[in-house]
Amino acid sequence: MKLFTITPCGVLTASLCCVLCFSACRHEGEMNPSTNAEKVYEGQNLTHKGIYLLNEGNWGSNKCMLDYFEFATGTYCRDVFGTLNPYVTQGLGDVGNDLKIYGSRLYAVINASNLIEIMDLNGKHITSLTLTNPRNIAFKDQYAYVSSNTNVVYRFDTAAVNILEICAVGPQPEGIEIVENTLFTANSGGYNYPNYDSTLSVVDLLSFEETRRLPVVVNPFLMKSDEHNQLWIISQGDYLANPSCLVCLNTQTLEVTDTIDIRVSDMWLDGDNLYCVAQGSYKIVNVVSHEVTNSAFITDGTDSGIETPYGLLVEPETKNVYITDVRSYMAPGQLYCYDKSGKRLWAVTTFDIPGHLVLK
Repeated sequence: MKLFTITPCGVLTASLCCVLCFSACRHEGEMNPSTNAEKVYEGQNLTHKGIYLLNEGNWGSNKCMLDYFEFATGTYCRDVFGTLNPYVTQGLGDVGNDLKIYGSRLYAVINASNLIEIMDLNGKHITSLTLTNPRNIAFKDQYAYVSSNTNVVYRFDTAAVNILEICAVGPQPEGIEIVENTLFTANSGGYNYPNYDSTLSVVDLLSFEETRRLPVVVNPFLMKSDEHNQLWIISQGDYLANPSCLVCLNTQTLEVTDTIDIRVSDMWLDGDNLYCVAQGSYKIVNVVSHEVTNSAFITDGTDSGIETPYGLLVEPETKNVYITDVRSYMAPGQLYCYDKSGKRLWAVTTFDIPGHLVLK
């Protein structure tokens, strides 16, 4: 029996969702989040087809899962990868750490399984690439670049899917961002608590060598470049005297130009608005003026029920904001959707540690 169909435009159809829903029932009133789909909101026809969510899963549990929210039907489908790839016996693997779309492929970085899972845009397995302790991934031209906790960046060819070169960088690089022909890594030094690193490595993509190491802020984590020659850097702080904050680097002068004293665990750039979330904090930073333009973009009071905000995405047409909540990290989390006025539209249960969102 056919369990799913794919439309010519590559969108999962409602037949998959129906089968998932029927197969999900253990008994009336109880759903198994590993095998069900549910309609959570009215459908909308947008330029983007939907949102993929990578659930990290806890270390050693082999519970990394890929979910999908389809805009046209308003349906949330759990464990899309497992449904489409039953022959991949270990599933996605152990601890998903990043998720990106580049060209016609979906790339999932699976840290503890030491691999990059490469899928088509429906979540169908194409191939995988083994490398050690991958953290985050970025792309330019035909190449992918992956930061690794082994203090290197891998470069691999996205067509041949083979590692071409390895570049040494600072200790335990996390975020990775490319601006023109320069690659930056955020060197956290995470293995050296409480003596974290505080630098960015600057890598010339033509020579693929580290050319500078810039002091920026303690324990740098994720980065995002804007259209104004600026690189925004999340500092996780040292969990002691130095709290989390947001730092701005001029990518032409390579100088730190501002430090904004807000806690940030994840961020999303929508135009000139940088949405930032952290526990108890939901703010927008204007990247031109560097002002915090809205002290709370959630306006209906439901933010008090979000235990541990973790992942963030802003849909560019509706300006709907999607926030994941990992709760205690030990149980299924939540995905929340808010409209542009800050009112909650819907919520849905995910797998453990819902962390990484990408527009399809």
